[in-house]
Amino acid sequence: TALMLAGFGIRDSIGNIAAEQFDEILVYDLEVMFSESKDIDERAAFIEDTTDLLTDCVFVSSDSAEISCPDKIRTVNIIATGDENITNLVDLHSGTEKIPYPGEGETVMTKKLAEYAGIKVGDTVTVKYNDETEGTYTVSGLCDNYVMNYLYMTDKTYEDSIGEEAVYKSAFALTGDGDVHAVSSELIDKYDAASISVTDDMKQRIGSMMESLDAIVFLVVACAGALAFIVLFNLSNINITERERE
Repeated sequence: TALMLAGFGIRDSIGNIAAEQFDEILVYDLEVMFSESKDIDERAAFIEDTTDLLTDCVFVSSDSAEISCPDKIRTVNIIATGDENITNLVDLHSGTEKIPYPGEGETVMTKKLAEYAGIKVGDTVTVKYNDETEGTYTVSGLCDNYVMNYLYMTDKTYEDSIGEEAVYKSAFALTGDGDVHAVSSELIDKYDAASISVTDDMKQRIGSMMESLDAIVFLVVACAGALAFIVLFNLSNINITERERE
């Protein structure tokens, strides 16, 4: 019974990671990357020029940093933006509870990272960008997340940490009902996009990785069945032998 629970439990606990991450949390269709940073006028122009392709678009500044946890140093992805529409493309929540986007000096941290670091809401977290730059933030919320670790903050909070303006080289976007790959091609051909990451493609790749667990589940369940057969066979054989002796 324990082996059966372990086998099916493994599959049920992580089998839906891709769907939950990309259908419920990161709900944008595309992540558009540019070769150079966009200033505020260029960002506004891009959003206006692509209204026929994109139903929503939010520019973000992405960076990576490190957090010291009791077990080891962990890498975290920093997402910073001053666009309030970010909550339309990244759904910050904990279970059924919505988490507001953090204000200045605050950050929202993913739950698993907070668990590794031993941090709860109201605590401060210090992240190290490089040997000379680090930032300390108040954790205003802990959000669900299943793939990688994230810290969400405003561009002002990020700029105060690193001492320079945020670099906007990425944008999250929704395409509506259009062909995602056709929209991606047009953005690259006409709007100076260097590369585009399609969320559905990422979802399918992670889903395929999860499907490989079916073999492990089958092996565990088969072992459980074999063990049950051997135990029951031996018990029955011993019982029959005892009856014959009597």
